[in-house]
Amino acid sequence: MNIVYLSFALAVVCVANLPLMIEWSPMVLGLPIALFGLLTRTKGLCGFYIGLVFSLWTAAERLDGELHDRLEGIDLVVRGIIVGLPRDSPSSNRFRFRIQHTTGDPFNGDVLLSCYRCDQRFVPGDIWRASVRLNSPRGTVNPDLFDYESWLFTKDIMATGYIRDVDTMVRLGRHPVIAVHHRVRQRIRETLTTTIKDESLAGLLIALAIGDSTAISATQWQTLSKTGTNHLFVISGLHIGLVGSLVYKVLGLLPLPIVARSTSTLLLIGLYAALAGWGLPVQRAFVMAAVVVVARSLRRNVSATTMYCSALFAVLLIEPFAVLSIGFWLSFAAVFSLMYAFSCRRPLINGVLTSAIHTQWAVYLGMLPWMLYLLYQLSWSSFLVNIVAIPWIGIFVIPLLLRAMIVGFAMPAVGSIGIALCGKLLALIWVGIEWAAGFDLVFYRSPPTELLFAFAIVGVLVVLSPKGLLPKWPGFICLLLLFSEVPQIQSRLQVSFIDVGQGLSVLVKSASETLLYDTGMASGSFDAGEQIVSPFLRRENIKTIDHLVISHGDNDHAGGESAVARNFNIKRVITSRLGIVPGSELCHSESRWETDDLTFRLFSVADTTDGNNSSCLLHVSGVGVDVLLTGDIEVASETQLLALALPHMDLVSAPHHGSASSSTPAFLNMVRPGLAIVSAGYKNRFHHPDPFVMTRYRQRNSRVLNTADHGSVSVYFTDRLIVTLARETHPRLWYK
Repeated sequence: MNIVYLSFALAVVCVANLPLMIEWSPMVLGLPIALFGLLTRTKGLCGFYIGLVFSLWTAAERLDGELHDRLEGIDLVVRGIIVGLPRDSPSSNRFRFRIQHTTGDPFNGDVLLSCYRCDQRFVPGDIWRASVRLNSPRGTVNPDLFDYESWLFTKDIMATGYIRDVDTMVRLGRHPVIAVHHRVRQRIRETLTTTIKDESLAGLLIALAIGDSTAISATQWQTLSKTGTNHLFVISGLHIGLVGSLVYKVLGLLPLPIVARSTSTLLLIGLYAALAGWGLPVQRAFVMAAVVVVARSLRRNVSATTMYCSALFAVLLIEPFAVLSIGFWLSFAAVFSLMYAFSCRRPLINGVLTSAIHTQWAVYLGMLPWMLYLLYQLSWSSFLVNIVAIPWIGIFVIPLLLRAMIVGFAMPAVGSIGIALCGKLLALIWVGIEWAAGFDLVFYRSPPTELLFAFAIVGVLVVLSPKGLLPKWPGFICLLLLFSEVPQIQSRLQVSFIDVGQGLSVLVKSASETLLYDTGMASGSFDAGEQIVSPFLRRENIKTIDHLVISHGDNDHAGGESAVARNFNIKRVITSRLGIVPGSELCHSESRWETDDLTFRLFSVADTTDGNNSSCLLHVSGVGVDVLLTGDIEVASETQLLALALPHMDLVSAPHHGSASSSTPAFLNMVRPGLAIVSAGYKNRFHHPDPFVMTRYRQRNSRVLNTADHGSVSVYFTDRLIVTLARETHPRLWYK
């Protein structure tokens, strides 16, 4: 059946990468033939067909269930149940809410709700009636970066929104069964938060205990990323395997028949998997453990390949579009690396340390292509750090933490002592991880091509092959190819409007210089500088920013500055007023420089006391190049700009996100942009861009593009103007 499972998985991957939805209902007629074909030599083809129908049906159900356009942005009175673990922050609460009834309109399904400045305590399983405003599942789209819209589709979330009127919320009761495991998780989280006074350590322990990583700070994630230890603080197969083996051995001490022992082990592993949040690595490990336990109870031998393929099939049966998650590929790639590396080999008998080194070497080498292909980075120190961190956390921290949690339900005082001791043990290893991260031994690169990735996979298979089977040097050559530079579009100037939602961040890149104009917003747990801008710059293979321009102090332009400053070497910072960034220059004293046959001019035309109108402006000019970035200037600044008699522009950022207070007819008559870019969030509360303003641009034959509609927009000045749009370059069937 392994060929069936693999063919099924291949079909799911194909559907997940379709640019458009195709009609699937006629294909149902072929299912009986395909099911019969599983018994013949065409089982691989039939498995592919079944996977195709199943994944297309799943996609169609989700797309049909999404919020209808007519319900967007209006007040709806809904009744439903909290079905996920709430995410709390000082300014808001966020939770998954299953709508069961909507007054006046038939809409049911899971939505992601936020409640701002709420005093209520939200508990999984609680039934609420509330007035909400919803939007279709939408998110920022940038090439090769985290796709929030894709994540919502994978999680089967039909809409996102917020509580409209907190005062009118009514709690109607609590369901006795739904989300009961999330209630236990919430209790554990609150206990850990109360017991561990150090918030940073508490967040790490919560992640280890229940798989909730929301309390891990951005700085901590950066530390984990630099040392390649992210997987240790997300409940993974390592934790499930450890718990499963311990439970099985302990039950073996009791006079239980093999079937009872296996059933009890499976039940306890399942309970732990539920407490861990049932993430992808947990699902994979649970299925593999279940196959082993069932096989032992039936006294049958099951090959590692069968366990692997069974886990792959089961995970995709539970959630076919798990293939859209990076975690899916990393999890299964790591297990495959170990299986392949130790196949046809005698067990290691040279000691625990030697075994640990061999195991970590296999995982490190096997994951190398995947890390560079999916995450565009590789930690050189992860090999050594994991050799120490994995056994420390696996042997000392996790077993003690599990015991403390179990004891804590019956004897809270004793459980608190155990949790406090876990915190001290974790603090010791965390000091070492932070020390290793301080060396910043991380290699970043732009996304490699599929061909380079394929060569690297071949290289891994050769290097990890049994000794004497193949020479190793061709494999290392294939791996080295992965570190070669990928050819980029050759242009005199690249101007990329990064999709940061409601905000602005623009990369301006010439042959020898890099300028970043604004950094997007930071609010609560969202930081565009950390989560969008920095990954985008790394994707462009940028390590140093020559000029960082913060047009003015509004959060949607300056909020991500600290994250960008933390992640990149910045030579020069220019702002519109003192206090935005310490030690920065002011753009009110005009700055002009020339490089790569281009002239860069930074200036401001308004009083520094006026926030929007004081915005720094950037004019880049040269032969065939005229670009103007305008920040949030409004009528006052546009009027003063008329005296400068600016030339017609090839490209302009629509002032103030295309609001009605900007883009006056006189200003547009002067610059007459060939291309105008609006950087705005989908259905934002400011109603940017204004429709009448957009009409002004079009009346002057300007092409208008909005990041809310097209994702990131990159413009390349070559012998002709090349414009790439993220949503069109990488189309997906769930994009609107």
